[in-house]
Amino acid sequence: MVALILLVYCLNIPNPNMILIAGLVACSALFGFGGGLVAAGIMFGYTLFFFSVEHSFTQFTDVGMSKVLVSLFGITVDMLFVCMLKKSEIDAFAKVAELTAELHNENRRLQRMSRTDALTGILNRMALYEAEDSYAGRLVTVAMLDLNKFKHINDTHGHLVGDRLLRQIAELLVRIFGDEHCYRYGGDEFVVVTADVPADEFDKLLESLQAQLPHA
Repeated sequence: MVALILLVYCLNIPNPNMILIAGLVACSALFGFGGGLVAAGIMFGYTLFFFSVEHSFTQFTDVGMSKVLVSLFGITVDMLFVCMLKKSEIDAFAKVAELTAELHNENRRLQRMSRTDALTGILNRMALYEAEDSYAGRLVTVAMLDLNKFKHINDTHGHLVGDRLLRQIAELLVRIFGDEHCYRYGGDEFVVVTADVPADEFDKLLESLQAQLPHA
C-alpha cells in the first residue's frame, strides 16, 4: 500500500481515490483483516494529506472534503466486505472441524463394530488377531471354552434360548477375567487370553468359571 501511495504521489495523479481503493481491496484480499486495516489507515492518512489545503490535514475545500468522504466510504465498504469474508472463513473452519469430529467418531464406531461380536458384545476373532503383537515376549495364558451339545440346545429350545445362553457365558467370562481378555472365537467357542498372570492365579479363575457355568 505504501508503494502504491508513493507511485500515486510521484505521478501526481489528480484523483487517486479509485486507485487507492483498488489497492486497499487487494491488500485486504492478500493479508486479511489485519493487513486491510493497516492499509486503510495509511490510505485515509494519505487522503487527508492529498486533498487538504496545502497538505495541512485540517483544512479542506468543498471538493476536497467530498473526495475525502468518497475515500472514507470506500474504506468502510472494504472493511465490511473483509468482515463478511472473515465470518464466512470462520464459519467454514467451524464446519470443517465439526465434520472432522463426526468423521473421527464414526471411524471409531466402525472400528469398535469390526472388533466386537454383535450378539454378545465382547471382542471377536478379529480383535484377537489384532492383539497378537501386544502379547509378544510376555507370559501368556490361554483358555478355550467350547459349549458341549450347543447345537442340541438350539434344535431343542430354539435359537433365542441359545443366543441367551451365549450372552450369559460372555457376561460370566467378562465378570471373571475382564472384558479386554475375553473373545468370542466363533459359534459356541470362546477364548480367554491373559498376559503376565501367574499360572496358579489363572487356575483359580478357571475354577471360579467352572463353578459358575450353567449346568456345570
